Amino acid sequence: MTLSNELADIAVVLARLDDTRKTLEADASNSPTDVEFLGALNDNLRKAGSLLQELEVLSNKLVVCSTRRKRIRWLLEKSKAAELQASLRDVRLRINELLVARNRLSLRQYQTLFQILTLPE
Repeated sequence: MTLSNELADIAVVLARLDDTRKTLEADASNSPTDVEFLGALNDNLRKAGSLLQELEVLSNKLVVCSTRRKRIRWLLEKSKAAELQASLRDVRLRINELLVARNRLSLRQYQTLFQILTLPE
C-alpha cells in the first residue's frame, strides 16, 4: 500500500512538472539556454515516467495477489523496487537541480534588466 501511495504522489508531481515544461516551451525565447534546459528537462521527465511506469507494473502485480502471495512476491521483487525507487529519486534530484539552475538564471536576468532600467539618464 505504501508503494502505491508513493507512486500516486510521484505521478502528481510529474504531471505538474510536465505542465510547467509546457508553459516554459510556450514562453521560451528559444535562446540556446532555453533549448538546452527544455531538452534536459524533457529527457529527465521521460526517464522519470518510464521508471514510474515500471514501478506501477510491479505494484499492480502485488495488488492482484492473495496476502500470502503478496509477501512472497514482495520478497522476490523488493530489490528491484528499491533499485527503481533509487533511480527515480536520482532523476527527481536532477530535475530539481535543473529547475534551481533555471530559476537562478532567470533571477540574474531580471536583476540585470532592473539595473539597466534604473540607470540614471
